[in-house]
Amino acid sequence: MKEKLLPIQIQLLDRLNRTKEPISSQFLANSLGVSSKTIRKNLSQLNLALSDQGAVITSKTGSGYWLIVEDRERFEQFMQNASARPAQHILNPIQVDRAHFIIRTLLCRQDYTRIEELEDLLFMNLTSVKQILNRAREILKLFDLKIVSKSRHGMKISGREHDIRLCLNYEYGNYSTTSLKLAQPEEYGRLYRFDPQVQQRIELIIRSLQEMFISYNLSVSSLASLSRLILISAVRSQNGHPLDYPESTIIRFTNRNSYYVAKLVLNQCAELLQCSFIREDIILLAIGFVGFRIALSPDEMFRDGFLESKDIAFDLVQHLAQTNQFSSINKDIKLVDDIALHLDGLFTRSRYHLRTTQFASEVQVESSLMSRKMAMQAMVYLHEKYEIEISAEEITRLALVIHPVFGRFPWKFKKIRACCVSNIDKSVGRGLAERLMRNFGRFIEQIDVLELYELKDADLSVYEMLFTSYNPEELTFLPKSLTVFQLDLFFDESTKRKIRSLFVNGNHQSNFKIRSDLRPQHIFTGMDVSSEDACLEMIGESLESVLLDSPQALKEDLQTCEEIMASQPRDNVVILSGLHSHTANVTLSVFVLKRPIPWNHSLLKAQIIVYWDRGQVAKDAERFENEYVPHLLETVFHDRLVIDELVKNPDYEHLMDVILEYHFAVLTLGSSFR
Repeated sequence: MKEKLLPIQIQLLDRLNRTKEPISSQFLANSLGVSSKTIRKNLSQLNLALSDQGAVITSKTGSGYWLIVEDRERFEQFMQNASARPAQHILNPIQVDRAHFIIRTLLCRQDYTRIEELEDLLFMNLTSVKQILNRAREILKLFDLKIVSKSRHGMKISGREHDIRLCLNYEYGNYSTTSLKLAQPEEYGRLYRFDPQVQQRIELIIRSLQEMFISYNLSVSSLASLSRLILISAVRSQNGHPLDYPESTIIRFTNRNSYYVAKLVLNQCAELLQCSFIREDIILLAIGFVGFRIALSPDEMFRDGFLESKDIAFDLVQHLAQTNQFSSINKDIKLVDDIALHLDGLFTRSRYHLRTTQFASEVQVESSLMSRKMAMQAMVYLHEKYEIEISAEEITRLALVIHPVFGRFPWKFKKIRACCVSNIDKSVGRGLAERLMRNFGRFIEQIDVLELYELKDADLSVYEMLFTSYNPEELTFLPKSLTVFQLDLFFDESTKRKIRSLFVNGNHQSNFKIRSDLRPQHIFTGMDVSSEDACLEMIGESLESVLLDSPQALKEDLQTCEEIMASQPRDNVVILSGLHSHTANVTLSVFVLKRPIPWNHSLLKAQIIVYWDRGQVAKDAERFENEYVPHLLETVFHDRLVIDELVKNPDYEHLMDVILEYHFAVLTLGSSFR
C-alpha cells in the first residue's frame, strides 16, 4: 500500500466497515470531535486510497456514507496493513472496552473460543476483531498472561492461576464502567456475582482484623479490591482451579504477620461464603495485604527488611539529586523515610502483578510536573537496578509520595535594611515598625525608627526602603534609589499584599531569569506536523543549536518518557521534558502547531507543545528544586485564554507580560506554589 492513511482516516474506515447502515457526516464528526467539513475532506481522500483496494465509499444526500466491499480478500489485506502501523493506530474508548471484554470472556471460559464467536459477540468483522485482540494481548502482558491458539479449536488464555485471579480482579474496574451494549449479560457478571452486601461484610471483617496492626492502613479502593479477590478465589477454588506457589514464595510470606491476618480473615470468610480455602489462598491474600497497605507509623521502622528498604531509598534519593543537580534533597530525611515505607508495597505489586484501575477510573490525580518527572526517573532506576517493572500506575503512586514532601524549599529572599518615619511621633513609628517586622520579617533584616529631621541628616545609602506616613511633598530631598512606601498606622490585607509584592519584585529582578530561559527564538509558530512522532522529531531539530547532543538523542529520550507514561493533553496543550538534560542552560520552548494532532494514540489532541530542560548549571537548580519553573509553566500554559491568544496571535512580549504577571502573583501570595 503506497498511500499512508491518517489516523482519522483509519478511524473513519473502521466505523464504516463495522456499520451496515449509512452514517451522516455530522454523526461521524460528533463521534471524532472534529467538524463535518473535516470529515468530508478525509472521506474524499480515503476514497482515493481505496480505489484499487477492493472497496469504495458511496454517499446519498439525506442518508449519509457507507462502505461497499467489492473484493473482500484484497480489502482485508488492506485493512491488515493499515492496522499494523502502531504509530498510525488510534484506539478510542469503545475499542479499549472491546479489548477488555475479550479478556473477560476468555478468562471465564475453560474451553477454547473460536474467533467467529467473538465476531458475533462484538458484531465486528474478522479484521477488526484481530485488531482488538492485539490490544488485549498488550493488556495481558501486564499479568504475564498470553492468548494461545490451537488449530480448529480456537484460543484461550494461558498462564499461572495467581495471575489469572489478579487479572479477573483487575477487570472488575473495566467491567463496572464499560460502555458496551451487549445482547445478553456478560459471562463475567454471571460467573462472579459481586453481591454488594456480601462484599461489605468481607470488608468489615478485613477492617476489624487489620485494626490489630495499627501501623498499617488500607484505602477504600484497596479494601474493595481485596474483598473482590476473596470472592474470585472462592469461585475459582470451587471450579477446580487451585493456586500453586514456588517454595521461595511460600517461605517468604508464611513467616509474615500479614499471613496470619489473611488466615484469620479467610477463616471468617469461609463460613460466610460456605467454602474452604487452602494455604495458597491465604498467601495470595497476604500478598494483597503487603502490596496495598500503607505504612503510617514509625513503628514500621522496626519491621524486618525496613533497613534494607531505607538503604534502597537513600540510594534512590541520591540518584535523583545527582541526576537533577539538586542540593537540599541530600538532607531530606523525610523524603527518604517516605519512599522507604512505600518500597515494600511497590516491590510486591511489581513482582506479583498487583494491578488496579484506581487511577484510571477515579478523578484524575494531580501531581506536579517535577514530581512526575522524578517518579519516572526513580522507576527507571529501580527497573535497571532491581528489575522492577515500570508502569504508569506505579509512577503515579510514587509521584504522590514525592509530591507532598518534595518542592517545599521556598525562595531564599535577600533581606533588606529599611527605615520608618511617622508623621506623629517616634512611639507611633515604633509601633508601625513592629507591625512591619511581624508581617514581613522574612524580607527585612533591620528596620530603624527615625524622626523626619533625623532622616534628613542620615546616610540613606544604607537603606533600601522607607515606610512613612508623610506626604510625598515633604520628602523631595530623598534620593531616587530609595524605594518609598506611604502607609497609615493601620493597614489592611490589600496593603499587605501591595507591600509583599514590592518586596518580591525588588528581591527577584536579578534571580528570576524567565527572559533568558524563554527567548523569542524559542517560540516556534506555524509548525506543520501530522503525528506525535513527527512532533518529537521536530522539537529536536528546532533546538539543535542549543543541544549538547544530537536531535535524535532528545527525540529518543522524549519517546522513552512517552512510552513509560504517556502525556495527557489538557486543553490541547502538552508539556514535555526528558529523563535527562540535553542543554547547557535552562531552556523553555513553545511550539505552536498549524493544527491539532492526535496524541497518545487516543482521541485527545495537542496543538501547543511546551518543552522544558533544567540545563546543567548547578546554581539554576533552585528554580526546579522548589518546583517553581514547572509550576509556572503549568499555571500559564493551562490557562485557556493564554492558549487561545497564543494560537491566534503568537506575540512574545505579550506572552512574557502574562508570565511575569503570574510570576509576581504566585510569589506575592506566598512561598507555597501549591
